[in-house]
Amino acid sequence: MDTHLEKRFSSYVSTDAVCAPASYAGPAPAPLLGYRFQRSRFWHDPVAFLDATYKKYGLMSSLGSDPPEWIFTFSPQFNQKLTEEIDLFHWTSGKRWAATDSILGILRSSISNTDGDEYRRRRILMTPAFHGNWLSGWRDAMVEQTEQAVARWQAGEVKDVHEEFNKLVHSISMKTVIGVDDPQVVSRFYDLVQKIYATTLGLGTALFPYDLPGTPYRRMIRTVTELLDIFRRVIADKRARGGAPTDMLGAMMLATTPDGATLTDTELISESFNIMGHETTMAALIWTLIFIVQHPEVNAGVVDELKSVLRGGAPTIQDLTKLPLLDRVVKESLRLMPPQLFTRRFNTAPCSLGPYNLRKGAMIVYSSYITHRLPTIYSEPQRFRPERWETIKPNLYEYFPFGAGVHSCIGRTFATTEIKIILAIVLQRFRPELVDGARIDRMPRAMLLLRPNGAIPMKLSAPDRQFRASRITGNLLEMVDFT
Repeated sequence: MDTHLEKRFSSYVSTDAVCAPASYAGPAPAPLLGYRFQRSRFWHDPVAFLDATYKKYGLMSSLGSDPPEWIFTFSPQFNQKLTEEIDLFHWTSGKRWAATDSILGILRSSISNTDGDEYRRRRILMTPAFHGNWLSGWRDAMVEQTEQAVARWQAGEVKDVHEEFNKLVHSISMKTVIGVDDPQVVSRFYDLVQKIYATTLGLGTALFPYDLPGTPYRRMIRTVTELLDIFRRVIADKRARGGAPTDMLGAMMLATTPDGATLTDTELISESFNIMGHETTMAALIWTLIFIVQHPEVNAGVVDELKSVLRGGAPTIQDLTKLPLLDRVVKESLRLMPPQLFTRRFNTAPCSLGPYNLRKGAMIVYSSYITHRLPTIYSEPQRFRPERWETIKPNLYEYFPFGAGVHSCIGRTFATTEIKIILAIVLQRFRPELVDGARIDRMPRAMLLLRPNGAIPMKLSAPDRQFRASRITGNLLEMVDFT
């Protein structure tokens, strides 16, 4: 363990607002239902459950004790252990989504459902798709798609930025990941993805996952089949045309491991779909814009910086290095609302973790959302304070919005570049503000992603510098202190 981190961990335990838990502290089982009730509460609203668990039981707690069913840990010390000891703590529980099991398995067999040697093989084959040489091409696609979207907006309109940004980030993903910009294909692909997410989260497919006529599951299978057909046509077309790759899929098609292994077509589809899962970027973009418009002084500062450096134009990759306030704003937004709310690990053998002796396969939950709010690391942790980044330098286990260690997000540079470019263009063309009375909630239910829920209505005004905070409601106010 890093000596510096050990010293910092001792301060977390001794000075944190809540005490370190006694052994086996945690939510009690409910009568009759036992820990099923607590598990249900967790999946129904992970934010509320994790926040309440941390505040009541501290940096480590559990469901059960001999041995515990689940462990919750929020300290940087154990964040490091869980992400560095990759042979002992796996990303998956051992259940693999084999592509041959079902048509859904093709979409579920991505790198995010692998560990060990298979994960390392996939990572090698995917790395060329995220090489720094692609930055200028990414930038051009991001600017092009954003300019097209913004050109359809008018001052005085009220836009649902949730939907607008969802479609915008999707179109950027289509262009950069698989090289498709045909409006009809982009639109159809978007509709199919929305149907998949809607049916996946619906009770119909969960309660009756059988491919029978008239069932929601059958409808989902048909939707996935159409989506896979689009992928297969794109791959076939790239092979027929040949030449140098112009997008991430093309780069992955040509990638090889040192021993000559390549990605199969099934793996290419799965990894492309996984990369195109743009909800993390979309969510981070929306949260960041909300924080900007709700903090007038920050809003004014960002607009002034953009005007000074860009003078109305779209930023180049070099320009992004000249926008330190925008960078701090994005960092602070990712601190408060990290795209991935929590992460799970499963121990591959019996072991001890803190006061707990774990059976093989216990679920261990750790959360950037909670760690990012430890008051011993971040003063006024509930407040949006971009200026804190002028002086603080948290380590990789104290600040990890895109994960840490081997399983950290391979697309983090892509995502932050996209967020900054979109904001830079939008904030120079308009002064967005939330509609008074807007309700801003997080997405409920079994979501690992910290997404907004429902419409986010913003009025678009000309850039008149009349910055103000709007009156809002919703459970975002439980998560962030706007006073």
